[in-house]
Amino acid sequence: MTMKTKGVLAYLLLTFGLAWPTIFVARLLLGLSLDNSLVQIPIAFSPAIAAVIVRRWITKEGFGDAGLALHLRSGWAYYLVAWLFPLIAVGVVIGLATMLGISRPDLSQLGTFFPGVQLPGWAGLLLLMGVPILMMPLFWGEEFGWRGYLQIRLLSHSPLKAAIATGFIWAVWHYPPLFLGVLRVRKPLHRSNNRYRLRDPSRHNLGLAASAHQERVEFESCPRWNQHGSRHALYGPVGRRGKDRLGGQ
Repeated sequence: MTMKTKGVLAYLLLTFGLAWPTIFVARLLLGLSLDNSLVQIPIAFSPAIAAVIVRRWITKEGFGDAGLALHLRSGWAYYLVAWLFPLIAVGVVIGLATMLGISRPDLSQLGTFFPGVQLPGWAGLLLLMGVPILMMPLFWGEEFGWRGYLQIRLLSHSPLKAAIATGFIWAVWHYPPLFLGVLRVRKPLHRSNNRYRLRDPSRHNLGLAASAHQERVEFESCPRWNQHGSRHALYGPVGRRGKDRLGGQ
């Protein structure tokens, strides 16, 4: 077994071994909500913890290729792409939904994303775009592990294949909320199914698409941790509540 293979296997065992038991214990034994920050923080940082342990004590390779450099002058355009890409993707989804007759979006509902506050749609969108900046420190925990360690070691001869493989593993890592029936939608596209199931490919599709997008941006010198917040800030509200919040019928 090569040192790289040993590191990848150790990383996966640690990442899943730290996150999954935390989720099941918190939910099933302690009765805690997975929205609880005390539950989310250790889960979100388990990939980073795994990467640090592997780099420092198992393979002892250090942090030279961890992608921590900011490259603000040379990479500012890629920061912009990482920040705006989720907004563009959501716009495309809304446009397709309208064209296909799936939904007639009411963009004024963007002002209701923040509980107890009614804002004009444009103001809600601006505030929503500011959320990724606040969320970056939290989601660094995932990206430092998935993108900063695993993706650059899987199928390193093909960055795109590495991104797809990482996206698939990342999607599986998020399965416990599906097992526990936590992820639900109020007005699902398929009305016979009132929650996400393992047969629903949406989680894998999002994982693969997000991973491939990040692979392209990161290889152009943008850090590995500055995109996750953008995805969650926009994909999260629209994915979970989009048909309700954006006027889905």
